[in-house]
Amino acid sequence: MNAGFETYRQQNGYSAKSIRVQNCHINRFKNWCITYNINLEEITYNQALQFIDSERNRGILNQSIIMEINSIRVYFDYLLAIGSIRHNIIKRIRIRQSGKKVLPETLSPQQLENIYQSFMSLPEWEHRTKTAKLLHQRNIIV
Repeated sequence: MNAGFETYRQQNGYSAKSIRVQNCHINRFKNWCITYNINLEEITYNQALQFIDSERNRGILNQSIIMEINSIRVYFDYLLAIGSIRHNIIKRIRIRQSGKKVLPETLSPQQLENIYQSFMSLPEWEHRTKTAKLLHQRNIIV
């Protein structure tokens, strides 16, 4: 695996064990791309989905596929950071687990600030008790 990629992951807080596991996942993905004559840096969304299908056909469980995709996503984030690719198409891939919901994307700091400022600009309510006022202050912070 590329030394720059390892440094990138270390700087992003990945442990040595996580890096080893990611290397295995990424190597499996690279080998699949080679087998099907797919240029890794030009892979399409549909081709990435074909990789997932091939993993399912091999009997790999969804939880393991999710871990593989997460590792590949980190690799594509690295490729994006160094300018080898223009878009991380792997970011668009979400695999649902049975019984678990996929969380929507989180709000940006600017969106959170806008919500906070909107809430703060509301006129203060009449609070009948000190507890109600404290609950209101808590809700502002949250």
